[in-house]
Amino acid sequence: MKEPIIKLDVEFSTDRQYVFSRCEFVFGSVNVGDYEQLMLAKSLLLALEDLVVRMNNFEPIECAMDDLENVLSNTIREDIRNSCLPLGVEAFDGDEAVFVSVYKKSFIIIKP
Repeated sequence: MKEPIIKLDVEFSTDRQYVFSRCEFVFGSVNVGDYEQLMLAKSLLLALEDLVVRMNNFEPIECAMDDLENVLSNTIREDIRNSCLPLGVEAFDGDEAVFVSVYKKSFIIIKP
């Protein structure tokens, strides 16, 4: 798999008082986020800052290979802050990702 890429675009409102953005994470052939969704850039920035703080404190969840789907759903359902994606911005609503450990190897599992 290639290194993840953040696809990001920023534009001003017509009156130039607001900054809007589009964002998507590209993991090889998997795209996470709705790049067509326009959002306030400040909201995206705050969500990304929150993600960095949460990721610094994440410990991978021990998981068996055949239980990935259950762990993903249950972990997010228990506490949305367990998500490895930005929270509170429309572009990532409905996408799921959690940090897991399978056979002592760490992964982020993603369900766009």
